[in-house]
This record gives sequence, structure tokens and C-alpha cells, in this order.
Amino acid sequence: MKPPAREFEADRFFALWAELERDVADNRAPQLDGLHDAGNESLACRPAAPEAGFAAAVIHGGTLAWAGGGWTDLFGVGAPAIPPATAHAARSGRAYLVLEDRRGQAVLTVLAARRHAAAWPVAGALANAPGDSALVAMAFAPSRMRGFADFAARVYGLGRSEHELLDQLMQADDLDAIAERLSLSEAAVRKRVRRLLKSTGADRRGALLARLTRLLADESVCDWARDVGLRRALGATPAQMRLSHLLAEGATLPHAAETLGLSTHTVRDQAREILARTGQKRLAELPRFLAEARALVAFAEADETACSDREGLLGATRIFYLARRQVAAADFGPPDGEPVLFVHGGMGSRRVATRLRAALQARGLRPLGVDRPGFGLTDPAGGDPFVAAAGDMAGLLDALGLERVRLLARDGGAPAALAFAALHPERVQAGVLISPRPPQARLPGVQLIDGWIRLGAQHPSAIVAIYALLRRKAGVRLTETLIRRLFGGHSADAALIEDPVWRHAAVAELLTCGARTADGLAAEQTAYPRWRPPLLAGPAPWTVVTGGLDPLWAAAAQEDPWRGLPGLRHVRIAEAGRFLQDTHAGEIAVLVSKAGMRAAPPL
Repeated sequence: MKPPAREFEADRFFALWAELERDVADNRAPQLDGLHDAGNESLACRPAAPEAGFAAAVIHGGTLAWAGGGWTDLFGVGAPAIPPATAHAARSGRAYLVLEDRRGQAVLTVLAARRHAAAWPVAGALANAPGDSALVAMAFAPSRMRGFADFAARVYGLGRSEHELLDQLMQADDLDAIAERLSLSEAAVRKRVRRLLKSTGADRRGALLARLTRLLADESVCDWARDVGLRRALGATPAQMRLSHLLAEGATLPHAAETLGLSTHTVRDQAREILARTGQKRLAELPRFLAEARALVAFAEADETACSDREGLLGATRIFYLARRQVAAADFGPPDGEPVLFVHGGMGSRRVATRLRAALQARGLRPLGVDRPGFGLTDPAGGDPFVAAAGDMAGLLDALGLERVRLLARDGGAPAALAFAALHPERVQAGVLISPRPPQARLPGVQLIDGWIRLGAQHPSAIVAIYALLRRKAGVRLTETLIRRLFGGHSADAALIEDPVWRHAAVAELLTCGARTADGLAAEQTAYPRWRPPLLAGPAPWTVVTGGLDPLWAAAAQEDPWRGLPGLRHVRIAEAGRFLQDTHAGEIAVLVSKAGMRAAPPL
């Protein structure tokens, strides 16, 4: 008998993996039915939650026993009334209800007893529960919290007047009242609103607030969990769910009708039903509510949650738009440092890990990261995924006013970095590739890794199916087990993997890089077996640095796949392993800072 979905852990994953390996060893096409069956089982959400945006309280005996700061921000000093029937339902499971915040706007809230709230991002509230009969209440409403406008202004690079307007829009969307508070004419406020919408890529005010909420939620909650969770919270029909997701993304009713192939009249009727279910008074308020609600339910239904700010990533995040596509980057500063554009690995994001970031900054460099198409917060793109990534990288430099950068690419980021160098040679000062993944490589002799390489080269669709399963089922425990089984037995990396700070950050990175969509990994995985390094023009020299104890790519291809790179220099750090950018961050920073200079950097 199969174990229930919530017990999906390493043993079952490796059993499914063994079946695929047997198929490949016997020269059969891998059978993916087992993966699909496991992935289609009931919800087993295990998100990596942000550390902001939550409100928590403890309800005991029908009264407010304790309230966190976020709860006060949201509801004020009083306690919204909790219906007795809802409290009773929460004692045996989870119960959702719509409450009015201190401005009279609806917000979805969930209540649960101790045993169900233990996995919540606000589980610390349990320390304030006076007894087992107490209930924990949780809401997720980041755009209504103190300081959120400051955060959004940094992310979008808003000017002072736009920032001021955004702060007002967080509180109410009545332009007459906003104009009065800002001592401006209504026409002047409308002009500022248009400018603000353009800066944030939104076409309406309702869509703007939904988009800002999703800054904190999109990398935390997988797309499939948002769908299941919102249906569970609202009790909506499939038709209403389809419309709800379009509205949560900021679509207008005419656009939603066109997308769904329905009449505007039908869509308007469905929208009225959704308004009634959500306690909203106006359609303009619905997108933000739905964006908050679908994230909240995924956090509330989780059987395991990792809370992580991903080493300050959101504080460094910057959002810009290319042909209406959202592109996410991270600027870690300092502003006057020489820019280094970090191109993440095949399962990564714009995050530049703390050790590497600090080592680069210590040498006067300015680390920048960018999410490739379909990773992190960057929208997917059609066509060649590596060429599309190169276009986003060029757009980032334009947005930051930078002419040239040093490139620093890790593992599966090599094709995107080299595509950028081929298309924009004048913008590359030098390039460093850390353990670049060869398009064809000799098997290194590690069973699971060998199987992954064979599947990736011969059956990329199988890798995509495996990743789809991991997105649905993997949490902290399974991800840690995978890291340990793959690399924990190698002396170069064993101590690093057992460092809880490093492991926590690594797990959060893996859980969030494809939460919003798996399109990026699927496109790159499919394209990689056919990819070959391009011929590069321009004088920028290249360095390839590898670890002598790397169990993955230390056994290089029969012939050097990077031999055509201009000014190529191979550097091998004998005692380094798979994670040399962490264990040998100082040496990597030296290579980057000295890249392009005549003298060889000492190691």
C-alpha cells in the first residue's frame, strides 16, 4: 500500500528514482506513471515562507489573549469578533473566515488548534497560548502592514512622490481623499497614479496591490498549491476558480471574459458570486484579497514550513519590465563597486550567497544577481531560453545604467552567461565560470548523479517530471536528505552541509527557485543536451574554475568543452568540492577581481 501523501519522503522518492534508473539501464524509455501518480495525490504543501506579511493572535475563551505586532497593524487594538461556530470548527481542524481590518476592508483569516498550527509560519505564537484549548489566528496581508510601502518603493525604484502616493493607496483608493491628504488636485493625483502604474507594470490600481502582495508570496507558494488552497478556502466552483485566478493576477472583466471564452455578462455574474463569498464590497478590492488569500491557505494547510528571508534577498530585490515581462534582479551593492553579474545555477535564483557576496564586496566589487526566465520572480519567455536570459541580462544593465560587467556563472548558468557574451561582447569585461556543467560529460561514478546525467541527456522530459514531483512534495526534510545523499559523503563538502545556517539557506533556495513556475527549468533542461558553447568575439578573457573533489563535474568530458573561449585559463582548486563558491569564496573573489588583468591572480 502506498503511504499517504503527507508521508512522502526520501525512501519513496528514491524508490521511484530506482525504477527510472532500471528503465534507462535496460535501454527503455523511462516510465513516468509512478511520478505522475505521486504528484497527483492530495495536497502536501511545504512552503518556504517569507519572514514578513503575517499577522498572528491567540484566541482563548472567545477573547483575544495575545496579539502580535502584525495583528495590531491589521486590525487595530481591538479583537474582531470570532463567531462561535467558527471557533468550534477550528478546534477539530482549520477554519477560515473573512474579517474586516481596521479600515473596513475584508481580509481572509484562518484559525486552528495547537496541533494544526504547529507547522504555520507564526507557530511562535503558541508560546503565548494559555492552554491547549486556545486557538491561533493567522492572516497574510503584507500590503496592509506598516513599512510595506517603503519595501515596495525600494523594489521598484520609486521616486519620492510615487512612494508617497503608494503609501496612501495602501490605506484607501478614494482619489478625492488622497488628493486632500496630499494637498493636490485630483488631476495631479491621477497623473501620479498613471506614473506609478507604469513603474510597477500594472494597468489598474487593483492589480497594483495584488502585484505588490505577490512580491512576498510568489516565491513561497507553488502555483499548484495556490490553486488548491484558494478552492479550499472559498468553496468556489471550478468556473469561479478560473475567474478568481485571473482577477488575482489583475485582469479586467472584459479581458477575463476573452481569456475564458465567456460573455462579459457571464463573467460579471461569476464575479458577483465571488464578491459575496469573499465579503468584498467592490470589484477593485478583489485582486489584492485573492492574492493574499491563495497564499494564506497554502501556508495554513502546510504540514511543514521553512521560514527564511533567504539571507536578505527581498531587501536587495529590484523589479523591472521588458516588453511587459517582469524581470527580477538583486543588487547587493555597494553602489560604487565594480559590477559583477552572477548567473545562477540550474536550480537557483538571483540570490548571491552570503559568503560569496561578502568576499566579492571585500574586494571592491558589487554583486548583482538576476532570475533567468521562468525562475524566481522573472516571467517565462519563449524561444531559446539562453538567448532570452541574455536579453534580460542586457535589460538589467540598461535599467541600472551600467555599460560593462564581469560575469560570474555557476554550473548550469554557463549557457546563459556565454549567450550574453556572444550577443553583447562589448559589455563583458571578463568571465569566470564556476564548475560549469558540460553539455556532455563522463559519468563521475556516483549512482544518483550518473542517473541524473543520463536522464538529462537522453530523456530530458523525465527530469522535468521529477522536478514537477519535487515541487509538489519536497520540503525541508526531503530536500536536506537529497543534499546529504548526493554530496554529504564527500570530504570537501561534508562539513559545509552540516552547518545549519548554510543548510537552511540552501534548502530555502531550492524550495523557492521554481515555486512560481517550473517553466524555466523545463525549457533549459530540454535545450541543454543540444547546446554547445558559442564562438565568442571580443577581448574579454575567461576563467574556468573547478574543484578537484567535485563529485559532479570534476570528471570532465573527454575533450575540453570550453577550449574555444578567448584567453581561457583553467584553475583547479584541489581540495574544493561541489560548493566551492561557499567553501572557497575568497579564492573565487580573487579570480573575479583579477579577471582581465595581465598578471595571474595568486591562489
